[in-house]
Amino acid sequence: MNNQSESPDSYYLHSANNITTRRQLTESVDADVCVIGGGYTGLLTALNLAEKNYKVVLLEARKVGWGASGRNGGQVGSGHNKKINDLENDYGKDLATRLWDLAEDAKPLSPVQQDQMRLGADYYLNRCAICHGADGKGITSLAPTLVESVWVTGPSEILARIVLQGLQGPIEVQGETWNAMMPGHASVPDFDDETAAGLLTYLHRAWGHAGRAIDPKFIARTRVEISDHRGLWTVKEFEDLEINTHYRKYVGRYGGGAFSLNFEFDGRDLIVQSIYFNGPMVEQKEDHFFFEPREFSVEFVWDENNEISAVRVPLQGGVELPRVRD
Repeated sequence: MNNQSESPDSYYLHSANNITTRRQLTESVDADVCVIGGGYTGLLTALNLAEKNYKVVLLEARKVGWGASGRNGGQVGSGHNKKINDLENDYGKDLATRLWDLAEDAKPLSPVQQDQMRLGADYYLNRCAICHGADGKGITSLAPTLVESVWVTGPSEILARIVLQGLQGPIEVQGETWNAMMPGHASVPDFDDETAAGLLTYLHRAWGHAGRAIDPKFIARTRVEISDHRGLWTVKEFEDLEINTHYRKYVGRYGGGAFSLNFEFDGRDLIVQSIYFNGPMVEQKEDHFFFEPREFSVEFVWDENNEISAVRVPLQGGVELPRVRD
């Protein structure tokens, strides 16, 4: 390796152990595999090959970790550079789902959310699986499937009301009409806010779903909102219900000048407004939205204070537009 360039003054440099200066290559070397680049990917590739008894040479023009691998603080994200619809068209729905789940697995729930989801999973298996099946695919003539059901993957406000106070049919599930009754669980002694949040999170993440984690505070607010509601919910009642209320956290103006984006919440959708286009956006996953008429996607960015500080625009090279007004 060439020692002409100094390593950047970074956390990586100050936390690394046993930094060894390697000599510059001046002669021919025989190897089974030659790896170019001493960043995370190159080093891990070389290490894995060496552990499998391959003779490996790693070439780095400057120093190990000199580039991005030694300069950033690390990020955890998910998703692909293709929309999920494109993945399904190119590879089929099954493989596209596995690719999506692979990316989601790289962004796990927090320890608290995992504990809550385990509570929810246990509750589902003990109480809900009796009708909907342990695999969520329903039981003939008893209860419909939950897998890829819009009643599960759709607005959390509706799902929470169904789980807490029950639902009276008829409803349509994947083209099939069900005219049955599902009792609510609000009166069950051990169905507290944490367990209810865990159940919704489990339903959002089980069977290939990739929904958001639900906070117990959301369940607590929902209990207050429906305290005057009597009886089971019906599909008709959901038509005027304000849904996707978590979109409120995205409301505001981002950027400035000719290229600024304004986001509003109309009670159901997140609306984007700009000098170029206007209309409702589609939520692809948490913090990621898509404006289909222009094939325009955005990702909302959180800061260290757990507040949304910017919106990232992939089509503009990943530029981040700062939030300038709530």
